[in-house]
Parts: sequence; C-alpha cells; structure tokens
Amino acid sequence: MSPEWHKAAAKLFADQAKDVDIIITTALIPGRKAPLMITKEMVHSMKAGSVCVDLAAENGGNIETTVKDAKFVTPNGVTCLGYTDLPSRLPSTSSSLYSNNAQKFLSSVGPMTTKVKDYWHIDHEDVAVRGMLVLEKGKMMWPAPQPAPPAPPSEAEVKAKVSEEAVERAFEERRAAMNCAKNGYIRSTSTTKPFTTRFCSCFIKNAPRTFFARCSSSPKRWPSSPPTTKFRTCPAPRQPG
Repeated sequence: MSPEWHKAAAKLFADQAKDVDIIITTALIPGRKAPLMITKEMVHSMKAGSVCVDLAAENGGNIETTVKDAKFVTPNGVTCLGYTDLPSRLPSTSSSLYSNNAQKFLSSVGPMTTKVKDYWHIDHEDVAVRGMLVLEKGKMMWPAPQPAPPAPPSEAEVKAKVSEEAVERAFEERRAAMNCAKNGYIRSTSTTKPFTTRFCSCFIKNAPRTFFARCSSSPKRWPSSPPTTKFRTCPAPRQPG
C-alpha cells in the first residue's frame, strides 16, 4: 500500500477510536511481525471503560499498548487484552455465560417474581415460565395452553393496508419507468423473450406518456448495452401481457 493509503487509514482509525467502546484487531501474518495499527495516542483517546482485544499479540500485536499474555489497563481506564491462549479460554467462558443465564432464568421463575425473600411463586402468566413447566404439586402442567390467536384486522385496517401497498407499488413502478426513460433503455413487455423487443413501450399503468427511450434497429439486452439510434415517444401505457 502507498504512504498516502497508510496515512488515510491511520486518520480513520484515530477518528473511530474516539467513538467506539471496543477494538478487536486480527491482522496477523505467520512468521512475520504483526503490523502496528492502533497507536498509544489512539488508545489514550478512547473513553474510560473501553476494551482493546489484540488477537495478533503472539507476534507483537496490532495495538501499541498490548502486553503479550497479559491484561493491561491504561492510565485513562482502557483495558487491553493480549492473551494468546484465547481458544483454551472459550470453554470456561461459555460455561460461565450459560450457567449465569440458567441461574437468572430459574431465579425469575420463583424468588425474583415477588421480590419477597424465601417466597417461591411460579407466575403462570409468564409465557417463558409456563412453557417450561411440566409438573406442579403432582399435577401435569405440560403442554402449556396455546395463547389466543390475535384478533383479525378490521375492515378499515384491511382497506388502509391495501391502499398503502397500492401506493407503494405505483411509486416503485413509476420510479422504474422513469429510470428506464432517463437511461435511454427499452424495457421489454414480453414474458417469453425478455429484453429483445425492437419497439419502445411503457408497461406502467397510468404512467406519463412523455417518456422517451432509444429504439434500436437490432435487439439489445436491457440494461447492459445502451442502443445508439434515435429517440421515439412511448406509446400509450399498458399492462404486461
């Protein structure tokens, strides 16, 4: 890369470092020193509590403040992780995350429902709790009753939705036709031989008749190669087919 590219990249990293909370670098080339991408100044410009994870710490790191196989906290409160054994750390981290979620869920089933100490209350109105409940006081509680289906939309809501969809469809069709005319291409209305028509035709209902398109004496695919012959006015709008 040119020096100008590296200068622009460094400016981009410096600007981003002021806004982001986490930086993870992965630029590592086997057998070579890792390129320096994040300088001390960039790290010092980050907010307190931010974290930098350097996955290239094994070969020197992409972050200037990285300490290999250690956690380092900068004076401005940014934590820099330079561990080189992250794959071996994942199982314990995953287990801790899963067990924490399971513990929080079980607590929400009983003790945390009423916030009363030593009082266990199973809330049947909680969809997640009711769905996992199998047996309660010797009574079979599974499967959970299905929730009531939503009420059907009213006639006014149906009409409003249909009207909105019609407006959106008409807008998209008109924009497509305008782009066709603006770019000077023919758009085929044939379903069996698309993009091979010789005649200009607007297929958008209620589209203006002032569209122009280039009509070629030989078939051209749309929109790859623009024809080069004269302009003609589009005929009356019509539907496909």
